[in-house]
Amino acid sequence: MARTLSDLSPTEFENLTYDLLQLMGINSLVWRTPGSDGGRDIEGVHRSVDFSGGVALERWYVECKRYGTSVDWPTLWKKLAYADAANADFLLLVTTSNPSPQAETEITKWNTQRGVVKLRVWRGYDLDRILGAHPSLTAKYGLRDSSQIVGPEFLPLAVAIMKISQANYVADAFETDFEPGLEAAAALSELVTFRLENLRQYGWFIAGTPCTAAPDYQWLDWTGPVGSWDDTGLRAVLTYFRYAVGGGSIRATTSDDGVELVSDAARCDLTAMAVATLRDVAIWSRAELQAIDTAERRALIAPQRS
Repeated sequence: MARTLSDLSPTEFENLTYDLLQLMGINSLVWRTPGSDGGRDIEGVHRSVDFSGGVALERWYVECKRYGTSVDWPTLWKKLAYADAANADFLLLVTTSNPSPQAETEITKWNTQRGVVKLRVWRGYDLDRILGAHPSLTAKYGLRDSSQIVGPEFLPLAVAIMKISQANYVADAFETDFEPGLEAAAALSELVTFRLENLRQYGWFIAGTPCTAAPDYQWLDWTGPVGSWDDTGLRAVLTYFRYAVGGGSIRATTSDDGVELVSDAARCDLTAMAVATLRDVAIWSRAELQAIDTAERRALIAPQRS
């Protein structure tokens, strides 16, 4: 029996929204301070390219709420006023419900004005449609029939493991360094195996064995506490990041925001494909990829709260 969006806890619904934004390529994602209702909301940057090739960076505020009834206009207006005062370009409301008929009318009127933050809404039925394109999230949160045959949700990581394995074979044949790829393929395989067992036993992803110390890799220089990472997920994140930048040593520095990964001896920049795979690895590791700098080979990533 599949769960529904309404079955998710408020924290799970917030995490689901973050994961969706992460997979859809929103950058510099951060959680904002909890509001009066105790919920946390999200801020991020979207890179928009127009037909001439011009690039604009749009600042998005995201409110994610599980409303049991329709959302009225006064509620939306308060959120718009806050986002407008913060100089956001867009406010996205993500909800399991829908705006009331009056609110729908007011939304249309509001968005015709010039010089104000624009309002966008993901309604409950919008979320069902959007999630259809992201099977890894329907698996992660149990929004799929537990009797359903496992399939497309595992495809991105399965493809990554196959590509890494093929590259390792070639590296071995030419007597070049295949150790970074071997470690990454092993860690990703372990992660996939663990998540398959999660789906078999529970129907969704659960927290794994918590880390008590940073992984004991010779190439890893870890500074600060390890935090609330899952052991399996952290090793997958670290080894894939190192593989994606071509090996070398990795510095990991923790802060309240998460852990910043920096490559000290990278052989290549992070490609768009590698960044997309790193986002997938983060989803499966119950982690948040908050920021990435492809040229500087840096990533800021944090464990997802339960």
